[in-house]
Amino acid sequence: MRTATTVPAPLDRSRAGVAGAVASAVVALVMGVLSAIFDVELGSLAVAAVGGWAIGVAVVWGAVGFGDGRRPASLGMLAAILGALTWLAASLVDYLVSLAILPGSTRPFGERIAAQPFIDYLGQQLSLVDALQVALLVIVAWRSAR
Repeated sequence: MRTATTVPAPLDRSRAGVAGAVASAVVALVMGVLSAIFDVELGSLAVAAVGGWAIGVAVVWGAVGFGDGRRPASLGMLAAILGALTWLAASLVDYLVSLAILPGSTRPFGERIAAQPFIDYLGQQLSLVDALQVALLVIVAWRSAR
């Protein structure tokens, strides 16, 4: 007598990328706004850790759903890359919001961007907290997707 075996569903890497990118965008928006408006430093580490977890979970959900226990290493790598890109996107949100709400500026928004390019702004903002944010986003996203 034969027994039925279940064949696991194939990984859906494109859906994993989309789900991870959506989570990444939400986390970047939250981190960027908190940094620009409220100037949150150490609290952003907690947001980075929770955000990394959300990115990793979203990647796994997109690839296999919650019913399948398979989690190949490539999902962890995708989540880690999205975690690093999240930090960069959060820095861009911080930059744009900071320029938009710059008090006392008489220049139009486009001139403010031209006067201080994003790369120059990024170089001035790098700190130990930023390095810890990147590390938390990457490591927690990678770990939660494994």
